[in-house]
Amino acid sequence: MTDDALTTLEEEKTGTLLRRRYRLVACFGCEDFEQFLPRYNALSDALVQWYAKRDKRCGEVRVEACIHPWIAGRVREYVRDLRKRPEHAALQHLPLQLVLKAEDCVLEERLYEPLEY
Repeated sequence: MTDDALTTLEEEKTGTLLRRRYRLVACFGCEDFEQFLPRYNALSDALVQWYAKRDKRCGEVRVEACIHPWIAGRVREYVRDLRKRPEHAALQHLPLQLVLKAEDCVLEERLYEPLEY
């Protein structure tokens, strides 16, 4: 993935009309940490807008990052720490799936955060 921007996609999860939940999928690629920071800020803004739009119908967040392996630890830490920010309180109650891929898009790591109550 060589795209310079964050790409978001909203997927409808299964459920009846009244119990329907949505998944937000955010994808980005970056070579170094300086390229990651603007994408992180865009991710944060996209999440806030999604919470406002879907409210209680927010069901799951999936972040897919095609990155250089050297920055994997920092990217993982930043994305997980989104839950600690006050504007992302809703994320504390949602499953967060983080998929980190190497630059050749071979799956490097999969981390599933548990649903917190």
